[in-house]
Amino acid sequence: MPAEGYCDQRFAPVREAFGGSFAERGELGGAVCVLVDGRVVADLWGGWADRASRRKWQPDTLVNVFSVGKGLVAACAARLAGQGRLDPDAAVTAYWPEFGAAGKDAITVRHLLSHQAGLPAVRRRLPAGAMLDWPVMTAALAAQEPWWEPGTGHGYHVDRAGLMQHNAYFNPGGLAGAGVINSPAWRAAEVPSANAHGTARGVARVYAALAAGGRHQDAAVVTAGALADATTEQASGQDLVLHRPSRFGLGFQLTQPERPLGPGQAAFGHFGAGGSLGFCDPGPRLAFGYVMNQMGPRWQNPRTRALVDAVYACL
Repeated sequence: MPAEGYCDQRFAPVREAFGGSFAERGELGGAVCVLVDGRVVADLWGGWADRASRRKWQPDTLVNVFSVGKGLVAACAARLAGQGRLDPDAAVTAYWPEFGAAGKDAITVRHLLSHQAGLPAVRRRLPAGAMLDWPVMTAALAAQEPWWEPGTGHGYHVDRAGLMQHNAYFNPGGLAGAGVINSPAWRAAEVPSANAHGTARGVARVYAALAAGGRHQDAAVVTAGALADATTEQASGQDLVLHRPSRFGLGFQLTQPERPLGPGQAAFGHFGAGGSLGFCDPGPRLAFGYVMNQMGPRWQNPRTRALVDAVYACL
């Protein structure tokens, strides 16, 4: 199916890359939106919104963007920090007293947001479906002893919650998503790091404000100081859960050679399982959102890579 929507002639390669994903890279349905200096230069969608290929993708089609939501949570945390309502260097117990159990009283908010808290998994076996129960999951995390000394290493806190890695993805049952992620229960649950639903337009608009230093039109979305702190490297190197390099600010993934967000060094955002992506690059004031419904490789998705490369080739 041909791509629908708007694309500035200068960014025609983005349309070509998007269309090429349907023709050559197994895309079923999806959308991409790109803004430069606050102006939409590409807003494209296409394909099917259902497995039976009966319902066409629309510009307002919502889809699960998985860990792209982590970047949106990071933006919310930075906003709260700029307002003085959240202190990244405060102990988590200042906001969540029960969290101090099992030797976690010294863990800071900064540790949590940069994946250094040592809590990627719950050791105690949880009942199937527990990841959709907020009280059960928060109580389990509060009681869990860290898997490593907080602050001494980092490991991706997958939160779709050897033994640690297995439990991070498969405890409780259904955590990995098979048979769950298309259910009403999953969509209604409060799992901000994994079950965000959105459009390419929505994701890109958030990052357009961040690309502009935290401002949208005349409104301050995030203060410049809080945004600078959130996008400063907090942890990098070999990830104790993923077993490959990762690099984080306060909730945001930062660009890295092994998984670049374009050629610049200041880009930040977050990938989602299967290839979805939201990020911005403050240099060219670029904002990018890509969502889809056909899962692809988690680490290096050729559809995502083709779109990002095409965008930068047009700058």
